[in-house]
Amino acid sequence: MKFFVDNNLPPALAKALHALSKPYGHEARHLKERFAQDTVDSDWIDVLSKEGGWSVVTHDKLNKGLEREALRRAGLIVFFLDKGWSNHTFWDKAHSLVRWWPRIIE
Repeated sequence: MKFFVDNNLPPALAKALHALSKPYGHEARHLKERFAQDTVDSDWIDVLSKEGGWSVVTHDKLNKGLEREALRRAGLIVFFLDKGWSNHTFWDKAHSLVRWWPRIIE
């Protein structure tokens, strides 16, 4: 599996998830590794859809207007982190994602 971590989560989280996933044949990449920081959501969604095999991890709602339609057309698997994640520190987010990660890649 290939995981794409949206710009609303720290790049360090994507790097940590990549390091933990790589031995199992998976990868995780942050938006900034592939696209300019200000890339419109519908643009990167389209690119990932064409490449295939990507799942998105985001703290963004991506559920309005063009983004929702782009996701629908793309057929990407998207893991939406709820708004409560905004109240967590970096380390709390990292801890929660690392605990959750093995369930996804297995």
